[in-house]
Amino acid sequence: MNAIFEQKLAELGGVSPGPAGRAKAPTEEEFTTIETLYGRRFPEDFREFALSCGGSRFSQWIAFRMVEAPIYKPNQLVDHLSIFYGGGDDKHVSFKGAIDKYVKPRRVPVYFLPIGDIFDGDQVFISTSQSMGGRVYFWDHENESDPDSPEMRDCFGVQVPRNMSLIAHSFTDFILSMYVDESIS
Repeated sequence: MNAIFEQKLAELGGVSPGPAGRAKAPTEEEFTTIETLYGRRFPEDFREFALSCGGSRFSQWIAFRMVEAPIYKPNQLVDHLSIFYGGGDDKHVSFKGAIDKYVKPRRVPVYFLPIGDIFDGDQVFISTSQSMGGRVYFWDHENESDPDSPEMRDCFGVQVPRNMSLIAHSFTDFILSMYVDESIS
């Protein structure tokens, strides 16, 4: 894993495996299968992190800052990450389970990959579209659009569902925006 991620994870108290026996980092083969499903290789920073830290969670309350507040929560520029999705097929903690829950039923466009869970049911997605360059998005589960006629909006020059907002312009920026939230014990 690159030195930037190693240093930041150390500052955050490190990561540990997710729920016992259910969460793990994806194998290279599992990750390649997911990339094949999406029709492209994912950004290297995300790929590297997922292959070593997928299926993990933090031992402390970790918050992240967002570039853009969610439309339906205009005063919220911070949220907390529960777990990074990983390998295997557990429906709650794996990429496969999250794809089955959010992408296959068209709850989000097919060019978004779910990468993590936020404690209240909201999600973190990374764009797999070439034009969106690996941007990371917040997805508000309480304000979903109809998949047959999704309400889209412009987000920094890209059309996204109305219930999504930009967290970071890259996966590295997402990781660097994280901090230990000492206000929660």
